[in-house]
Amino acid sequence: MKRILNLTIAASFMLLFHPLTTKAQENDQLINFGLKGGLNYSWLNLDDVEDETGRIGYHAGIMTRINFAKHLALQGELLYSTKGSKVEYQNAFFNGDVTLRLNYVEIPVLLVLKLNKNFSIHAGPYVSFIIDADAKNNSSVDLFDFEEEVDKDNFKGTDYGFAAGIGAEVQHLFGGIRYTQGFDKIEKEKDYNGTNYTFSSAKNSMVQLYLGFVF
Repeated sequence: MKRILNLTIAASFMLLFHPLTTKAQENDQLINFGLKGGLNYSWLNLDDVEDETGRIGYHAGIMTRINFAKHLALQGELLYSTKGSKVEYQNAFFNGDVTLRLNYVEIPVLLVLKLNKNFSIHAGPYVSFIIDADAKNNSSVDLFDFEEEVDKDNFKGTDYGFAAGIGAEVQHLFGGIRYTQGFDKIEKEKDYNGTNYTFSSAKNSMVQLYLGFVF
């Protein structure tokens, strides 16, 4: 009886994984690995500033993709990504801009729908962890110019949100465009006389252009 049970379980596993194994043998690999990188354009949705133009940065890292079926895959990435924003200001004495740079390790987990052999759409959640932060001020009065590290303890250590985009792949090369939106305020809450508050409602938002190579 025990032997029959073991054979039944083994046969069930063979039937379950047979389509995936056949797929890997015919066309695509069951699991792909790759390298990717590109440009970021990020902003913080600030509602208490004169003009927010956003910040240009970059991202780079590794990815892995599990091809469950011909048109469906699950893709995970580990990226170093720069975010932040550029804010312009003007007052009665001088004008200028301040750029806040926030650097994260970011982990998106994306469901990939393959529209055909070359094009796909993807969407899913991400979580990121802040590494460091700094601010740079460019003023019309040189005396007020500065660039210095900002205490990352002013920001929440973890950010999370949603990512979605479109991609194209030819042979081992791929590229695409992606939008990510943070769901949580990035500034850490402060406590004063038992009351929690923050000075800003800033949330990470970003558009990415990327290229990569898949093995």
